[in-house]
Amino acid sequence: MTKTSWQEELRRLRKEPREVRRFHKIADRYLERNQWRELIDHYRENSGLSQKVPGYWEELVDALERLGDKAEESEEKARLKLAVGQIYDEQLQDQPRALDAYQESIQLGNNLEAIRQAREIHRDQRDFEEVLRLYQLELEAVPNREDQQVILREIGRTLLQDMHNPKAAELRLKLAADLDEEDEVAHILLEQAVAELEAEKQQAIPAFDLQAASTAMERAEGTPQAMEIPPEQLPDLVPEMAGEPSILPEVTAEAIPEEVAAVPEEAAAVAPEAEAIPEEVAAVAAEAEEEPPAAVAVTERLAAVSVEEAAAVAPEAEAIPEEVAAVAPEAVPEEAAVPEEAAVPEEAAVPEEAAVPEE
Repeated sequence: MTKTSWQEELRRLRKEPREVRRFHKIADRYLERNQWRELIDHYRENSGLSQKVPGYWEELVDALERLGDKAEESEEKARLKLAVGQIYDEQLQDQPRALDAYQESIQLGNNLEAIRQAREIHRDQRDFEEVLRLYQLELEAVPNREDQQVILREIGRTLLQDMHNPKAAELRLKLAADLDEEDEVAHILLEQAVAELEAEKQQAIPAFDLQAASTAMERAEGTPQAMEIPPEQLPDLVPEMAGEPSILPEVTAEAIPEEVAAVPEEAAAVAPEAEAIPEEVAAVAAEAEEEPPAAVAVTERLAAVSVEEAAAVAPEAEAIPEEVAAVAPEAVPEEAAVPEEAAVPEEAAVPEEAAVPEE
């Protein structure tokens, strides 16, 4: 100690009351022996001197910081940092520095007490995200089931009451209630979470309908106003009914595929003969009307005779179709032979009522 510093110390001791000098003497002894817990107790027991000694608590913080720097084990360092944080928090009301000290303690040894102290500060600051993070950190650090159950319950309480998230709270509270069925607090909180979820569902129904209606209106407002177009500007979808020319494109020879446009020459040659067929058929029909065929005469005979006579005439009637068949090839030339499709259907045969009436 230099002469100047010794004189300053002497002047300080002369100014200090006797009780203050005794206090410092005891504190120095604890500090030399590295008895930091006893040193903290000594300061707390004599906290009344904080009004007489400037920087009373700062002296203790400085002493603990120096002991922490000398400590070799991380756990010891973590405990000293926790003590520093508590002094900042409780005595000096310096929460930012307290949080820094608690965080260093947590990093050094995952100190559970530092976690809890830091969590309370974050709760006072309404930083609930950090509160949940510290709860999760504590949940991973505690070894026994009882403590885990309490932490889960408090996580659920924070989610329900502070963060207003009943869905997330319900899951944690169910776990807490399962771990301890006799925990009435957990069961009460769980009932509250379920009730809030049900209330949210009831409120969401009309809200959903309102949102859907609003969305529909917005879509309708954004839809092109097609119905406001004058009718004369709309395309005529049925021009034949409206008396207007068709809007369908006119089919031209250029638009017809070559395969369809190329008509076989054989079909063109047959066309004149096919046109003559109806005239020849008409001529044959006229002759048939002027001279009734033998089949009509036989029918008249059959109508006039009795059953016995009809039986006798039957062989002659069977021979008539053969005569008609023999006449047909001579009446119609081979070139104009009527195709099978053009043959007169059976329904077109002269009915019995149309037969020549009896004289």
